[in-house]
Amino acid sequence: MSQVHSTWLMPTASDEAALQSVVDTLSGQFGTPRFQAHLTLTDGVERSAAELAEILRRAAEGIPSFPAAIENIETSDLYFRSFYARFAASGPMAELRGKAMALLAPGPEATVPFMPHISLLYGADDPAQKEAARRRWQRELAGRLIRFDRICVAAAGKGIEIRDWAIRSTVPLGS
Repeated sequence: MSQVHSTWLMPTASDEAALQSVVDTLSGQFGTPRFQAHLTLTDGVERSAAELAEILRRAAEGIPSFPAAIENIETSDLYFRSFYARFAASGPMAELRGKAMALLAPGPEATVPFMPHISLLYGADDPAQKEAARRRWQRELAGRLIRFDRICVAAAGKGIEIRDWAIRSTVPLGS
């Protein structure tokens, strides 16, 4: 029986630590769950971690570590996209997502729109407080280059408690 997994594009250790500091600060400020900073490539995939890791190895072939600029800090009413750093859906990030989707879901599902982002806060519902925080982090993070160097298979997604999310496998880019 397979489990539900997500695939996460991960920043280098130094960029991950910087983004994790923002997540930790915001979760403390808003009293919301803490989680590992990541950029979701695919979500809710019902395949084993080993099978997904092999698919990700194939998707990562020929795509070395790459930088991408944070375009904006944005907010929404969605729980898992309450407050996030938005990236352009282009370049190596879009190529990697396209390859992963083609290997995972050939056909119409592979064309699902991609909105690359790293969530920085889940579930905040105070619009005024969120907007004040957004302005602050927009000044600090917009334009910052984040370097991505690996993809992870994570036991994460709907039906799995955030506190139970865990990385099951890691695939370096360009492998």
